Amino acid sequence: MYFLYNKNMILENRYRKINWILVTNSTKSNLGYLNKKYGIDNEDLELTLPPLQRPRLSVRNDYLIMILQYPYHNAATGEIRSSEIDFFIGKNFLITVSDGNLPKLNEFFDTLEDDPKAVAKNSRNDLGNLLYELLSQHLFYLYPMLDTMSLDLDTLEDEIMAGLPIK
Repeated sequence: MYFLYNKNMILENRYRKINWILVTNSTKSNLGYLNKKYGIDNEDLELTLPPLQRPRLSVRNDYLIMILQYPYHNAATGEIRSSEIDFFIGKNFLITVSDGNLPKLNEFFDTLEDDPKAVAKNSRNDLGNLLYELLSQHLFYLYPMLDTMSLDLDTLEDEIMAGLPIK
């Protein structure tokens, strides 16, 4: 079931004992909501605000914080950019905060809502499986981009070694 908080792009997917909260717009209002409802410390929530943070894993009394960065292709400019996902992992909840530039995150959330069995066996019953599937989906999403970048680097290396002008 989706729950949209105050039209500020907080979606909640509730099923049995696990709540996945997907935040695609890190605002003061959204952060206040997460602080009040889930007890996430304001100092930790401020990590979700720009600029990008370095990847990290921090342990708190009631939750873990994991910050990861993923590349994405900006179709408008043709550039590869970086986007951050902030994870707050509690006993019965997973909060993900991103800037909305990673379509696989939203797709996975929607798939889990529409058909939990299509994602993975029991992924909605176990927080560890849910997190594993989420990270796996992003990793597989990156392979084509990484392959293209590898080929471009090989071509560039060949041009440098041949003494050709670099484009």
